[in-house]
Amino acid sequence: MPPPKENDGKIWSQPVFCLMKSSLQDSLNAFLSKVDLKIDRWFKELRSGTVVFENPQAFANVNTPE
Repeated sequence: MPPPKENDGKIWSQPVFCLMKSSLQDSLNAFLSKVDLKIDRWFKELRSGTVVFENPQAFANVNTPE
């Protein structure tokens, strides 16, 4: 069965929400010292897996102008 998709048909990654080993702390600190802080670029350097949530609203943006 293919993974669930957003309403627009895309599967979006949310790399900021993650579980990682504490042994990655030095790697994360080195990444944070760089000028380019695109976290998905750091994740490409790591061995990682992805969890697809059945409900695309699991990471819905709840920010409001208020």
